[in-house]
Amino acid sequence: MALQLGGLRDALISAGVDKPEAAAAAEEMAGYDIRLTRLSTQMQLAIGVLLLLLGSQGALWAEYGKLGGQIADVHGQIIEVHGQISDLQARTARIELQNAKLTEQTAKLSEQTVKLSEQTAKVLDQNAQIISQLARITSPPR
Repeated sequence: MALQLGGLRDALISAGVDKPEAAAAAEEMAGYDIRLTRLSTQMQLAIGVLLLLLGSQGALWAEYGKLGGQIADVHGQIIEVHGQISDLQARTARIELQNAKLTEQTAKLSEQTVKLSEQTAKVLDQNAQIISQLARITSPPR
């Protein structure tokens, strides 16, 4: 015997429907009732899964927000390092300029040292000539 909705069958019989027709209609309605119950269960399960997915999506968005904050922090640090590099490049340029000036001054000093050495050699030569002359003048005649 198939599943039937007894209340429906009895109501149909009371309304004047033949017993076999009332039983068939009640049996058909019982089938619909079972299918509707299954659909309702499946819908509730789908809603639960959807809510779970929405919750997961919310958690993912929260993590995405954290990552966005971390990326912004790293970006700020990169900008800070870039500024430090720029400062170092400027300082390096100043040092290179000072080094070029010192190299130029060193070259001038080297030229002056060579001139002084030449002058010193001349003075020493003159001194030697003077000493030689003094020696001739102060030596007793022979």
